[in-house]
Amino acid sequence: MVVDDNLFLDLAIVVVAAFLGGVGARLIHAPAVLGYLALGMIIGPHVLEIVENVETVQTLAEIGVVLLVFTIGIEISFSDIY
Repeated sequence: MVVDDNLFLDLAIVVVAAFLGGVGARLIHAPAVLGYLALGMIIGPHVLEIVENVETVQTLAEIGVVLLVFTIGIEISFSDIY
């Protein structure tokens, strides 16, 4: 299986941007999600175009969202719903 080297660079950029966005947002007493979104928009394909392999990173992001929703579903008990 051949893996593109730029994929690892793109993923490293995304992880570092998420870390910096979360820390930056917390420093200004804002929710970390705002930092994630802000830096995600900046490094994305429409502003600075830092991430080259957008389709692969987008697919991995969708998998991450599915896992997040699954984790939230596990944390909620039936007694909280009713």
